[in-house]
Amino acid sequence: MPADRSGRRHPAYLLYRSGQALTSRIPGPLLLPAAEAAGLAIGRLNGRRRAVVRRNMARVVGPARVERAVDLAFRSYARYWAETLRIPAPGLERIAERVTCEGVHHLAGHLDAGRGVLFVTPHVGSWDVAGLWLASQGWRTVAVAERLEPPELFDLFSTLRRQAGIEVHPLGESRSARALLSGLASGAIAALVADRDISGTGVEVEFFGERTFLPSGPAVLARRTGAPLIVGGMFQRPRGRYHGVILEPIEVAKGKTDPDDTTRLTQLVAHRLEELIRRDPGQWHLFQPNWPSDPGYRGGRR
Repeated sequence: MPADRSGRRHPAYLLYRSGQALTSRIPGPLLLPAAEAAGLAIGRLNGRRRAVVRRNMARVVGPARVERAVDLAFRSYARYWAETLRIPAPGLERIAERVTCEGVHHLAGHLDAGRGVLFVTPHVGSWDVAGLWLASQGWRTVAVAERLEPPELFDLFSTLRRQAGIEVHPLGESRSARALLSGLASGAIAALVADRDISGTGVEVEFFGERTFLPSGPAVLARRTGAPLIVGGMFQRPRGRYHGVILEPIEVAKGKTDPDDTTRLTQLVAHRLEELIRRDPGQWHLFQPNWPSDPGYRGGRR
């Protein structure tokens, strides 16, 4: 079926709206177990995608534990989508009730003093819930997100997240960078997902024992603004609950950027991302080749 001018016949848009309608009708206590079971089945049937995840996971857990970690990753990712399809439900108040968090003082100390923070997370657990939880604490949260096709799908996601209290801007646009800079200057959280070099303009670092490329944006923004880099994530727990982990800040002095300093700061972020992912590797949703040695890798500087 050809897409109409609005993009609302695009298969991805139709799939999302169908999923939205379906998840809204399934009671909460049944939805997440059903999603996890479906994710596990998909992970067992999709051999090509499973091979990619297995290769990624082997760098974290080793060969003896890799198959279980891969199963858990597919289960966790399916739960993530079930949650995302229901945004803005269940609402900020109920999200706050379902979350425990360690290291929150690392964020609160800066934000309560009116200082902006760069919150950096990998694709781990429920990163949309992480944004909702930040907003539930009364902290202004500005985020960038990868462009989706059709544009109407990206607009729909952005609208839903804004309704839940998160300001969303498209990745890679100058106005998005300005929004992040403005937010940091006003004492907000600038949230970035930074375990994949989606734009192909990242810097080379060591990540889980092998050289690859990660986004330079967090390091550049931190140096330009003097905002601390804080790595954190929201891990899924049983029965619709979550546990947040916020690691110790990387303090950054405001000043000019240079390539060596950007690489140094990005490497520090990479080490923090490794520390967080190792907390629960089975919740790391990395389903694409992410190292130059991987078949099909298309990241890195181009």
